[in-house]
Amino acid sequence: MNLSNILVMCAPNGSMPNDTHQSLQKLQAARAVIQDGGAQTDVTLTRCIQAATALKVLKDKPEIEWIFWLDHDMVCEPSAIESLVEWSILLDYPSLSGVYVNRHNRQPGVAAYKLHNQSVINLQGRKFIPALTGMGCFLQHRDTFIAHCNESKQFHYPIYGNILPAVCESRLATWIEYASYLNMYEDKTALYWIAEDFSYTLREIKAGRKVFVAPVAFGHVASTILWPDKNTVFPGLVNGENSEL
Repeated sequence: MNLSNILVMCAPNGSMPNDTHQSLQKLQAARAVIQDGGAQTDVTLTRCIQAATALKVLKDKPEIEWIFWLDHDMVCEPSAIESLVEWSILLDYPSLSGVYVNRHNRQPGVAAYKLHNQSVINLQGRKFIPALTGMGCFLQHRDTFIAHCNESKQFHYPIYGNILPAVCESRLATWIEYASYLNMYEDKTALYWIAEDFSYTLREIKAGRKVFVAPVAFGHVASTILWPDKNTVFPGLVNGENSEL
């Protein structure tokens, strides 16, 4: 297996779980380029630094075709990333997240939410869910990633003249920001918290670029490793659509 055209971005926050470390070793053995700079206290800033560093790598290495965001507590095999690349090509290069469990929910659920204004795509007997998603295991083609960075506001950090793209943000959001995409609660006066990874994929969706959750499983490290199974629900899927991915 040759993943030499893939840049894997992983920013450990403190000590990395051993299972994630082993995953990175497998990816490196498959010749993926690993960008594993340390995390900042602010997760948003971490992703902005990752993006700026990745832009420099892409400039120096035009042979890299894919950016793969991997959180420091995720578990995968090289074959999983290879599958995401193959599916993205077949689907005309959308961004793809693998299926992983949101460890913050009481009921096991996918770390994504189906878009209510788009239909599930069935390809070769597999389901691809148009979704607002996290970035625990998120694949983008280099052109898509560069477009996102170029559309971002630019800011100086840590000193004047060192420019980073503000690729995401963490903040409060109003109902109206989600209304076109998600079925939210009826209380239109409510405020919601949008985390940095969901703000990133929301910007992709607003820019008209496709984002899907692909039927490729990734592990999420908690007290044990969480893997999606038949009991894992996909928020936003209704009317019997929630069959196993």
